Amino acid sequence: MADFQVQVQLALAAGAASLLGFWIVRGMVTPRLPLLVTDVNKCHDLLSSTTLAKRAPLNQRLVFAFGIENGFTTIDEEIHHRFRKEIKTSLEQADNEFARKDLIKLISGSTLIFLRDCGDKRQSILLVDVVRIAVFQTVLAIFFSDVPRISNEDIIFITSKMNNLWFDSKSARKMFLAQYFGSHSSIIQDRELLHQKLKAVFPSISKSEAIPPSDNPLNILLPASMGLLEVVLRCILEVRFRSCATDRNEYEKLFQLFLQNPDGRWYAEENGLSVQQIIAETLRLNPPTRRIYTQRGNEVIAVDVEQLHRTGKVWGEKPLEWQPKRWGREGLDVVRTVEYIPFGGKVGRPAEISMCPSRIRGGPKLIALIVGALLGLLGEGWELVESRDGRDDVSGNKPLRKGMDAYETLSLCHNSVGGY
Repeated sequence: MADFQVQVQLALAAGAASLLGFWIVRGMVTPRLPLLVTDVNKCHDLLSSTTLAKRAPLNQRLVFAFGIENGFTTIDEEIHHRFRKEIKTSLEQADNEFARKDLIKLISGSTLIFLRDCGDKRQSILLVDVVRIAVFQTVLAIFFSDVPRISNEDIIFITSKMNNLWFDSKSARKMFLAQYFGSHSSIIQDRELLHQKLKAVFPSISKSEAIPPSDNPLNILLPASMGLLEVVLRCILEVRFRSCATDRNEYEKLFQLFLQNPDGRWYAEENGLSVQQIIAETLRLNPPTRRIYTQRGNEVIAVDVEQLHRTGKVWGEKPLEWQPKRWGREGLDVVRTVEYIPFGGKVGRPAEISMCPSRIRGGPKLIALIVGALLGLLGEGWELVESRDGRDDVSGNKPLRKGMDAYETLSLCHNSVGGY
């Protein structure tokens, strides 16, 4: 009888331990759901009161997944200041007509080679790869001007691994496995492959040692290229593949005029449509950061930028549709409209860390020149081919699907018999 009681007690103890272990693991792999804020005044209050200590802990997944330390992940004021200063200096040097024209030539040249190679071989090509090449070359030219030319194949490899790691790092389960069972983790494997490639193409990185987090080029490559990629891709889809023929011709003409004069052709003339309005509408429906997270005690709070951009009387009729001309009506302005915050906090408000430096240093124009250059290269010869499963269907006028993994199956095929 005593033995039986002992066995029962041991079984109960084992069950309790298993249950406790389950709840511990569940707590580690199940992220806390954030409190979403959509009231415009509360959103600005949160953005104006953001601190490094409130923001950095929520970005630690990036430290582990990518091996970085930058202004988004640190609580060190000096590191943050140095990071923002470097970003600002590079953007300011590129924020002029002459630098933009050099960037247009660079984007057009590298992307044209890629398109010609695939066209001559009569191969289909992923649209996202075309955008990745253009965006990455732009980011390199602005922030890493001393780096030798990187091949298109290496760019696709690097950006693909960055995208995989970004996507996987948002999975609490995969992050848990990577931290505690790393030998078979896709995160660990992709991080190692990515770092190896960075060592091969960035001369300043030691080939024999691990990349120090503070010196990792991903500190800049990651936020700069990932944000640009999503916006540029969706702008091209809207202009080139979702607009009617009449509107598309009008939009493409505006972009080509802008490329000829990147400053004088930015604003609308005589209350007409402008490239600025096309970019503003794309950023409204597809903000680079859909939610901006902060902490209040143990509570995670998110400024829901996407929801703020899609609801309310300020946007007029059909706010879920992409309509650049809505920006031409009275009362809607990219600077003064407080409901429009694709770059975080507004200029003139406190908490500089909540505002992307590119907002007042040519960020929107940078998007426009990449889109314009790619539209000029695609011309009439390239057609969009969707996957058979319909996952990346772009028809209709509903908002385009969000996420870094969206529209990765869309292909371009040249319609000429003789190739490109």
